[in-house]
Amino acid sequence: MDRHELSSSAAGAGPGASPDSGAYRGPDTRTRLLDAAEQAFGERGISATSLRQITAAAGANIAAVNYHFGSKSGLVEAVFERRIRPLGEERHRRLRAVLEAAGDRAPTVEGILTAFLAPVQQVVENPSRGGRQFLQLMARANLESSDEIHEIIFAQFKDSGMEFLNAFERALPELTRTEIFVRFRFCLGAMLFGFASVLDPSRIKMLDAPALRTEDTLHQLVTFLAAGFRTPAPPGGDA
Repeated sequence: MDRHELSSSAAGAGPGASPDSGAYRGPDTRTRLLDAAEQAFGERGISATSLRQITAAAGANIAAVNYHFGSKSGLVEAVFERRIRPLGEERHRRLRAVLEAAGDRAPTVEGILTAFLAPVQQVVENPSRGGRQFLQLMARANLESSDEIHEIIFAQFKDSGMEFLNAFERALPELTRTEIFVRFRFCLGAMLFGFASVLDPSRIKMLDAPALRTEDTLHQLVTFLAAGFRTPAPPGGDA
């Protein structure tokens, strides 16, 4: 789906358009659209999901999308903002506590990682904050080919991501920013798969491994990723 299709998906249903049903102005229409979009985006991908599929699942209509979000791109932005804003606020609060505790010393890698990952644990444990659907959504989003979709997602994560990159630079001055960024990307992948395995133990049943609780997964992720972050950069410069 190209930029024009994303931004004009609700064309023909302008602000003055009549909704198809009373659900258009119902108090829960916006939430139903967000819930339906989040589930559909996670299952099919953002580009592969049409507005009609979303409105059918939400019991709404195209005019309702235009009324509440302006376009499909506005809906995509709202879906991510609903989950990422509170996640980013909690990460910021935890990271600030880690940095304040460190004072003039370098913060610990474990402290930074815990500040980044623990809020995701809370989301996973609380379906009302996204749970499984949040992980599906993030995994699918990383596979999207649309530049506009990636711009929307990047804008949501930018401020929080920069905070953590700066903190890792302070904790690991021997690494370049590029090296830290590459390892941060690995961290995101491990986070998504690690917590997804908690929600769906069948992912690891072939290993005959015991199911992990989310708090166990958090501890394992922090331990594993801290060792990876501390590993000296490979010879030959940045990865």
